[in-house]
Amino acid sequence: SEDLSTDYHWEPNQTRSNMTEGFAWLQLDKNGYNNHFKVKKEEIDYLLMGSSHTEGFNVASDESIAYLLNKFLPEDYVYNISMSGHYFFTNIKNLENAYNKYKPKKGIIIETFNVTFSENDIQKILKGEFPIINLHTDNKYVYYCQKYFPAIRNLFLQAKSWYTVSEKCYYKSINKNEKEEKMLSLQELIAFTRSIVPNKIKIIIFEKIKGLILRPFV
Repeated sequence: SEDLSTDYHWEPNQTRSNMTEGFAWLQLDKNGYNNHFKVKKEEIDYLLMGSSHTEGFNVASDESIAYLLNKFLPEDYVYNISMSGHYFFTNIKNLENAYNKYKPKKGIIIETFNVTFSENDIQKILKGEFPIINLHTDNKYVYYCQKYFPAIRNLFLQAKSWYTVSEKCYYKSINKNEKEEKMLSLQELIAFTRSIVPNKIKIIIFEKIKGLILRPFV
């Protein structure tokens, strides 16, 4: 993205299809994001940031998280800038730019998959070294397959995965000192996010459980 609110965005006002974890046809908004709820007002109350699960490409347009939040919060306007591949630390990296661009009045809602964070990722965020996403959409052939023929794109990605090995993460127990270090780093991360946006703006982080249930924890 030119404004760096996200590492990239889709083509503005694009009509496109998707076929990864479901199937959908949709119309993107003027900024290249998935927002279908009728705009309630000019000012944004809550800015929604997350990965493909929050982006909502694989569900009906009136079943996405952003649509439902707007439906159940009739007085507030929730604007969705979630993008595929944008997991927690990518969104934290982009938090300042996103806030400055969209100026939400009440809060920023950020998706995460879990409540335990990598010490290495936290340090990269604090040092300003967290990398920008390297996308398969940089390949123009994959991009056009994704835009017009999503099933072909999926076959391409599946074939590609046969030649790569996924790195798996396993839980391991840690001692008391390591726990204290992790807690200190997490406190630094929270302080970092609070230094980016005014105190009156709520930062709400929600955990996605089993793909369906949302559990706020900060």
